Amino acid sequence: MPATLELPFVNGRRDLVTNFPQKGAMILQRTRPPLLETPFEVFNQGVFTPNDRFYVRWHLANIPTEVDPATFRLNIRGHVGQPIQLTLDELVRDFKPFEIAAVNQCSGNSRGFFSPRVPGGEWANGAMGNALWGACD
Repeated sequence: MPATLELPFVNGRRDLVTNFPQKGAMILQRTRPPLLETPFEVFNQGVFTPNDRFYVRWHLANIPTEVDPATFRLNIRGHVGQPIQLTLDELVRDFKPFEIAAVNQCSGNSRGFFSPRVPGGEWANGAMGNALWGACD
């Protein structure tokens, strides 16, 4: 049975779960699609949020379990000079890798504290993380 904790707002009872692949103990907001919140004490353990404790905000119903490198395409479009489509091979081969330290935060972070309540995931303060983003080897 998972541990239970009480976040400091109305209906703040949440399970602390460890049954998601590649994740440590996370605050469960919901399972489908997954919303997993980083426990606040993780932010005191170092500058960067560990991958296994980084929050999860998934908007789509389907969750991919694998990517086929031969068929995957990254489409860049919208407010750009010219739309472009890139393969994984092109991303690795044609661009110089770089790293950047940056915070990633859900726009609903701390929504559980709003009064009056608003629709959406009732996050406490753990829908954020700081990472060193860069190319994988």
